[in-house]
Amino acid sequence: MGSWYVLNVPKSVTRAIGKRGHVYVVAKVNGVTLRRSLIPRGGGVHCLTLSAPIRKRARIDAGDRAKVSLALDAAPPDAAIPGDLAFVLRDEDALDAFRSLSRSHKNALIKWIDQAVMAHTREKRIARALEIALAKREKAIDREAAKP
Repeated sequence: MGSWYVLNVPKSVTRAIGKRGHVYVVAKVNGVTLRRSLIPRGGGVHCLTLSAPIRKRARIDAGDRAKVSLALDAAPPDAAIPGDLAFVLRDEDALDAFRSLSRSHKNALIKWIDQAVMAHTREKRIARALEIALAKREKAIDREAAKP
């Protein structure tokens, strides 16, 4: 998968974990510890992605065998919401909606915003994050209104 390697998790391990979707884990690959989410591949199977720096530290290449251990991550990390994003979200009463997004979605949005080089690019990305949070808030309002 591009510069990433993918380790398929056996179906029996996925069943033992007992969770669907992204599953946050603390993994050890050839003694190198990392925090990742197992990614669903369909059919009750997950995979673990490994970047080039991790592979280098773990001394593995394509086709190599690796010693892997997994443990559920009881406290997966949340990226801190930058001040300018938090201000806009609070101002539009969308902070709670943003916080209710999935951890991976929030973290990806925050990382995307923080990677902006130009101020106007950052502003556009913050505006897009606000749109996403407002849409989430509206869905919650619609669900409440539809309840009998």
